[in-house]
Amino acid sequence: PICVPRRVPPRNLRLSKQLYYQNTECSQPVHRNMIMYTIIQSFKPGKISPNDANRLSFELAMRFIKGQHQFVMSPHTDKAYIHTHIKFNSINLDCNVKFWNVKNSAFVLHWINDELCQEGGTIIENPSGRGMGGHPIRDVRQ
Repeated sequence: PICVPRRVPPRNLRLSKQLYYQNTECSQPVHRNMIMYTIIQSFKPGKISPNDANRLSFELAMRFIKGQHQFVMSPHTDKAYIHTHIKFNSINLDCNVKFWNVKNSAFVLHWINDELCQEGGTIIENPSGRGMGGHPIRDVRQ
């Protein structure tokens, strides 16, 4: 389920979208027709190594999307703090279900993040709060 290239090829996203419509015969209104979502996970400077941050980001993605969606991770160490961009396909691997970004998705994401950090012994400065930024899930419309 991991896409290694720096960029998910647009044809893969279009193909999964076409297969989703063939399998379900469902169409989405333009304002809800998301092709991918972005999660940004960041850490306080000096609190975690790049390797540990990468491992935590992978686990966060796998737990949040339950291994059911293609995703790509892009860790960044170019700022004073380590952060990772996680982008995942809105359509699952079987092309028959779309991710539904409900109102409490951000709370679930924060909870999983806090749980992973505690399991790994990483100190959480603001548990279940704003540790992942104000908008941890962003969407990309076609």
